[in-house]
Amino acid sequence: NVRADLYWQIWSMIGDRPFLGFGGNSFEYAYPLYHQAPVNFDMVWEKTHSTYLALWTDHGLLFGSIPLVMIGWCLFQLIGILQRRQVEDPATVAAFGAVVVAAVHSTVDFSLEIQGVTYLFVAVLAAGLGPLARRNRPAEKA
Repeated sequence: NVRADLYWQIWSMIGDRPFLGFGGNSFEYAYPLYHQAPVNFDMVWEKTHSTYLALWTDHGLLFGSIPLVMIGWCLFQLIGILQRRQVEDPATVAAFGAVVVAAVHSTVDFSLEIQGVTYLFVAVLAAGLGPLARRNRPAEKA
């Protein structure tokens, strides 16, 4: 229940500044203006506990959605790669799984805001999108 109440308060923050947000990495400074009961006062809320809400709170709905659109584009590219290939590429399957797990997990946690997790996520995603680079490269002349 605490998270649901927290999320409702964060949505009110987004509603107050939907276009520009509060600025990058500003949640811990802006949230005290919105912190009300029933959300616990015995904790300092420094994170939104949702990557999506963090993006929208910090950067607004338009600019905060750009990373989500980019990941969505990558997901559709991975689906296309998996449909075109006769043999499944383990890196592409791993990247597809990583995107799905990260997308679902990001609704209720902020693990992609941790640098090490993000670097690993980007590396797995890049490995999975490797067939795109091979497909778009011009054929070498012998």
